Amino acid sequence: LLSITIPDGVIDIRDGAFYNCYSLSSITIPDGVISIKQSVFENCYSVAFYDFSNYTSVPTLSNTNAFKNISADCQIRVPASLVDAWKAATNWSTYADYIVPIGIYVPSIPNTYGLINNSKTIEVSLINCSAPPKCSIKITSGNSITIANDLQITNEKISFSISMVKTGSSTIALN
Repeated sequence: LLSITIPDGVIDIRDGAFYNCYSLSSITIPDGVISIKQSVFENCYSVAFYDFSNYTSVPTLSNTNAFKNISADCQIRVPASLVDAWKAATNWSTYADYIVPIGIYVPSIPNTYGLINNSKTIEVSLINCSAPPKCSIKITSGNSITIANDLQITNEKISFSISMVKTGSSTIALN
């Protein structure tokens, strides 16, 4: 067994389920799994990555030994929007150095201060994307909506300029 995708419908992975599975190289875990018990992936040192990229919240990790003895270059891939929460979560913090973001990290635009007739260049990081996304960008601040100008997209980032009328923080939506 080299690679495994946990089937949909599984809600927890029991103690030692993959203990000492030396030959596994990758594991995909669906977002329905809400609990990972102790020693589940202990001594799975050949695994290059654990894929949690479809999650919308951090699952419970019941014990810090769930991933014990994983390879030094192993990745625990999580959605970019959840990286900080994942690294801070109980027992997951033990594996913070292994947790890497996948997808699009969309920052807020702090304090645009009424950029009237001025532009501000914004960059959105694309992390571990194999191809540039096709999108338009809408920026919302209060009741004001601005469409981004000078849109440039690469595999690693999206750059664009904006002119805002409303002061305060803004949010970016990729469409």
